[in-house]
Amino acid sequence: MKHFYLFIACVWCLLLSTSCEKNYRDIVFFTGEEPTTEPGIYTNISSSAVLYTIGPKTIFKGIDGGDGDYTVTHNSNEDVVYAGVEEKSNGYARLRLTQKKIGESVITVKDGSGRRAMLKVWVGEYKDTWRVSKVGIVIKGAVSVSQKAETEEAFKNTYPVGIGGRYELYPVTWSDPLEKGRLLIYSNDAAIAPIIGMYEQKKTVNMEGKEVTGYFFAYNNKEYLYFRPSGLPLLTRDFRPVSLDLVEDVTAICPVALPEGVSVYRVQEIKFD
Repeated sequence: MKHFYLFIACVWCLLLSTSCEKNYRDIVFFTGEEPTTEPGIYTNISSSAVLYTIGPKTIFKGIDGGDGDYTVTHNSNEDVVYAGVEEKSNGYARLRLTQKKIGESVITVKDGSGRRAMLKVWVGEYKDTWRVSKVGIVIKGAVSVSQKAETEEAFKNTYPVGIGGRYELYPVTWSDPLEKGRLLIYSNDAAIAPIIGMYEQKKTVNMEGKEVTGYFFAYNNKEYLYFRPSGLPLLTRDFRPVSLDLVEDVTAICPVALPEGVSVYRVQEIKFD
């Protein structure tokens, strides 16, 4: 009986010690004011961070979970990014990330209970990739079937970038990446070495004769001025449709004799990577 009471006492002590142990959640990183983790709702929990050379030099990631006593215990590439834990904001500690040069690093954060979390950080150039998925000719005005076919044939091999090729836009300003910048052109899907040029926004006239903001590309001693179809909002860093038509007025260089007042447009359908 004595052994039985001793066994009960041991179990009681074990249960008591277990109930007093802290049951901390895993450490996580998030973007914004506070973490959003409810099922069915957009989550802002992340395991990586990106800093662009033309963007903010410093960004912050929120930290949640663990016991709250956070420290940075490892930075795999201190030449690329500085990482440090800042005081709490809105009830959450913040991980400060300040870029130094292009490259990658892995940041390890540890709390007082020994829990760890790792954040992969990438510092690099911001770019927009516009891939050509379709090309074609649009004729505005009355033409015969043969004139239409002849015009399409005349422009068949004149597209500056073929299907599968792409434009890479490297902006100089973060506030409006499409304002101007460096342009790399891969003329087809097999191209390895790009053609280097420039781009900027310029005013032009669309099919309806309305003045709009267009995109001016210059490379290989040639110039191209494109506009978007009417009704579409301006592209921004945060807004990209599934696809977009780049339209260029080529009436002045059309080799086919067409009726007075007919306009010819060269169109490239763009997909955004």
